[in-house]
Amino acid sequence: MKKPKLIIAIPLLTMLFIAYGCSDRISSPNNETPSDSEAETSTTVHTRTLMSRVNDRESLQPVKDVLVMSFPSRSKGITNAEGTCSFERPETDTTVVFTKKGYGEVHAPLRPYDEMVGAVFDKQ
Repeated sequence: MKKPKLIIAIPLLTMLFIAYGCSDRISSPNNETPSDSEAETSTTVHTRTLMSRVNDRESLQPVKDVLVMSFPSRSKGITNAEGTCSFERPETDTTVVFTKKGYGEVHAPLRPYDEMVGAVFDKQ
């Protein structure tokens, strides 16, 4: 006699799971569900630590206080006394620019997987 109860219970549990799974779709105001464009805007931006080193071309000595900026995000860092710096930048950045007064600018391409980039400066 217990088997008929089990046969009835399984379809009822199935209906309960289906109803519970659909409840998030009908609980929003005006029975609206998020559109595909809204769902796409919550994408995760992957970042990497970019390490850089800058040297003077003539003396081969490190150059400190160089502004290192990746574009288009404009993430940046400034080199220390050893001519190095590191900062977080999005993988979507495509260019890194090294700038210091008296030296000018150096542009370098940047790929999504690059973790190190360097520059050699000429004094102006």
